[in-house]
Order: sequence, then structure tokens, then C-alpha cells
Amino acid sequence: MYHAFKEMGMPDSDWDGFVNEWTKQDNLLFGGFFTHVLDFWKHRHDSNLLFMKYEDMKKDPRGSIVKFADHLECNLTDEKLKLVVHHSEVNNMKKTYDNIEKNIPGGVFLTKILGKAPFIRKGQIGDWKNHFTVAQNEQFDAKIRENLHGTGLAFDFE
Repeated sequence: MYHAFKEMGMPDSDWDGFVNEWTKQDNLLFGGFFTHVLDFWKHRHDSNLLFMKYEDMKKDPRGSIVKFADHLECNLTDEKLKLVVHHSEVNNMKKTYDNIEKNIPGGVFLTKILGKAPFIRKGQIGDWKNHFTVAQNEQFDAKIRENLHGTGLAFDFE
């Protein structure tokens, strides 16, 4: 979120201020992370909801696409599955977005939040290590433990 807000010129604070506000979870634009995620987590067994985590999709793109297709009751041939996996790779999605921006009038509003902040950034797991201090990591870990304890929900950050 920080990078998207920064691209749009929205954060009133630097990275340290953003981390501090996030860990408080009060008055966040669009609400607190844990409220949002846990509201969906409660419905993870409902037939009309598929709860997937980005890290899992990155680790097993093919398996995640199969799971998604099964949820939608969409049969994919091996050929179509390979095509979806290929087009779902971050570099290929970026190429598609570049084509949209170049070839469709106003296309930038389809590929970027408010035409400014890209929907696709790096597509990496673990990039947080390039930004967080040890103290910030400990602060986040404590907040995550506090909010997810007893829920059965866990995230893999590596």
C-alpha cells in the first residue's frame, strides 16, 4: 500500500510514519488489514468464496490456477492451463499492461490506480526485507501475532 500511495502523492509521512500508522490499524484508508482479511477468512469454507494468498500463488502458479478454475467450475485443457500460467507471470502481465497503455486511449486508467500507481509492482515475495528495519519487523510480527492468534490463518512472508 505504501508504494501505491506514494506514487499517487498521498502519504503524509515517510516510510517510518507509514509503518507506525499501519501497526496501529486505526483510521487507515480502506480500513484495517486484519479486519478486512479476517472478515473473508471467516467465510473461507463458503462455496461462493475462494480464499487464496499471494505467496501461495507465487509458489505454485499452476496449482493455484487449477484451484481457481475448479472453484469457477471452469475446465481447462492442458494447453489452456499452460497459456494462463504463462500470461499470469508478472513480466507478461507488465507487457500486457504496457500494450494497453500504448494502444487504448486512457489505457493508463486501466493499468494504474487513478492513472498513477501501477497495479503491478515487483511481484516478489519477501521484498519487505529491503525496507523494514529489525525494529519495524518486530513491530509487525507482534501485531500479526496479536491479530491472527487463534484464527488458524497464517502468512508466509518468504
